[in-house]
Amino acid sequence: MLQSPPHYHMVDFSGGAVKNDLQGTQSISRAITILRILSERERFGWRLVDLAARCGWSRPTTHRILTVLQRERLVRQREEDRRYQLGPLAFELGLAVSPYMLFQQAAHDTVQGIARRFRTQAIVYTYSGLDTVCAACDGVSPYPSGLEVGTRLPLVCNVGGVAMLAALPPDRCTILVTASEQLARERGLSTMKTLGQMITRARAQGYALNLGKMTRGVNSFGLALFSHQKLFGALAIAGTAEAFPVERTEEVIAAMREAARILEQTAASHGIRGDD
Repeated sequence: MLQSPPHYHMVDFSGGAVKNDLQGTQSISRAITILRILSERERFGWRLVDLAARCGWSRPTTHRILTVLQRERLVRQREEDRRYQLGPLAFELGLAVSPYMLFQQAAHDTVQGIARRFRTQAIVYTYSGLDTVCAACDGVSPYPSGLEVGTRLPLVCNVGGVAMLAALPPDRCTILVTASEQLARERGLSTMKTLGQMITRARAQGYALNLGKMTRGVNSFGLALFSHQKLFGALAIAGTAEAFPVERTEEVIAAMREAARILEQTAASHGIRGDD
C-alpha cells in the first residue's frame, strides 16, 4: 500500500512510531498535503494521476479533496490541459500575512545587493519542515534549471538546506536528513554528495560550503538565519567555480555575514520567529 509523503508534522522526534491521524483531522491533513505538493511545481501543474501517485492515495480520494479545494478557490484547474495548480485564495491568504510580506520585500533588496556585488545569484530560503522555500532571489543562476520565488525543495537538495540542518541539534538533524532524503527520492531529485561530511564541516565552520557536489562546476555557500534565537531560514549564493574558487571563501562569507545580519534584524523587527 502506498504511503503518504513524509512531512515535518509526521516526523516523530521521540524515536517512536508515527501515530495515525485521528479521523476528524485526516481530511484537513490531506488537504494541506495537496496544497504543499501543488506548490512543488506550481508553474507546470499536476495531472490528477500524477498528483494521486505523489500523495499515495487513490484517484477518487484525491479528486474528492481537490473538488472541495476548488470550490473554496484554494485550487484551480487550468482549462487548456486540466492540470491542477494553487488557486487565487492561496494568494489572497498569503497577502494577509503582512510580517512575511514585508520581510520578503526587504530581503529582495538585500539579495539584490549581494548578487550585484558578486555578479551571481543570491537567495534567501525559509525553513519549512522538510523543505526549503525560496523567499527572495536575484542575479543570474549558474544552474541549468533556474530558481524562482516559491520554489520548494527538500533540505538535502541545496546549500541553504545544509546550512539549516547544521544549525539544528544533531539528533534532530539526523531525523530530518533521513525524512528529507526520502522526500527527495519520491520527487526524483538529486541530493548533496557527501552530505554527512558537509553538515559536519558546516557545523564546525559556521557556514555551509558546496564545491561542485550538486552540480559540477558550481560552488555555493550557505549561512543559517535566526530570529529570536530560532532558525527561520538561510542565505545562499551560488556561482561558477571559476568565479568562486575556494580561495575566495573568506571574502564571500564575510559579505554574507553582513547581509545575514541585516536579514536577521529585519525578520526580528517584523516579529518573525523561527521553528523549534
